[in-house]
Amino acid sequence: MKRIILSMIALMLISAVTLQAQRNYGNCFRFEQVQEQLNLNDTQEKQFNDLHFAHRQKVIDLQAEIQKNKLAVKQMMINNEVDESKLRELTNANSENRAKIHSSKVDMWISINKVLNKDQKEVWAKHFARMGDGKGKGKHFNKSRRGFNQGNADRPMQRRRMLD
Repeated sequence: MKRIILSMIALMLISAVTLQAQRNYGNCFRFEQVQEQLNLNDTQEKQFNDLHFAHRQKVIDLQAEIQKNKLAVKQMMINNEVDESKLRELTNANSENRAKIHSSKVDMWISINKVLNKDQKEVWAKHFARMGDGKGKGKHFNKSRRGFNQGNADRPMQRRRMLD
């Protein structure tokens, strides 16, 4: 009996490890995968990497600033020392930093697009169109259609009535 139980547990663990190793990350935008599909030459690959790393470095700095601002807001809330002007300043700075991140992403895409030939541009455009489909929206994003828009995004008339 013990052998059967131990073999079942071992089988389940091996299965879990195997499934985890085969996990599909969906439409997640992966530069390594895109580079393979683009068939870049050496100079294109260097330019691609340089542009990508410059963008990532900028984004990391902006995200760090956003986190610092969030921490400052949280500290104000916990200490019950809310300064309205400081709170607005921090939230506005975070909004500006998010806009800078988005703008940097678009700038990077345009810069990389200039380096590519016609066939490569088609592949690049397809990946850019999918870039926001999966990453950063959570594991179960929009599966239940619950939440703010409650599924009315595809029905503009009902959404308009809801907002009135």
